[in-house]
Amino acid sequence: MEKLILLYQKLIGLFQKQIDMQTPPEQKETSPQKLCRIAKSYLGKDVSYLIDNEVACAEVASKIINNLFSDFPDKILGTDALKKELDKSRRFTQVLQPEIGCVVISPRTATVNGHVGFFILNENIASNDSLTGTFQINYTWKSWIKTFKNGRKLRIFIYKPL
Repeated sequence: MEKLILLYQKLIGLFQKQIDMQTPPEQKETSPQKLCRIAKSYLGKDVSYLIDNEVACAEVASKIINNLFSDFPDKILGTDALKKELDKSRRFTQVLQPEIGCVVISPRTATVNGHVGFFILNENIASNDSLTGTFQINYTWKSWIKTFKNGRKLRIFIYKPL
């Protein structure tokens, strides 16, 4: 009977090893996935407290980024200043193709207001809405290009969190 119990225990051990080998290890959330999740958590909320809602996109974006990287400044008030921070940050790299979790920014010039947002769903971009003062999905990649590149003649930059 003891031999049967030992054999049974070995058999259970073999089955457990086989199950463990078939179960994929838990995948760690990437920085773009985290930034996307954080940005989604702000949808519908008024996040701007320092500046008028009409020009608060950089403030909102810097607060969202700061939730992912606590050493990233959280009170940036202009898209030109935010782009400079993204450029010098070791936590972001500039990329050519947008993907979920990336920051898209068209920095202001001396005469034209810029804008910043986050790719959060396919080609949809969420940003601070100047009319409502809330963080909303309010652009597609195509409408961003139409509005900021073609309309306002601003450059477009995309940054991926590392």
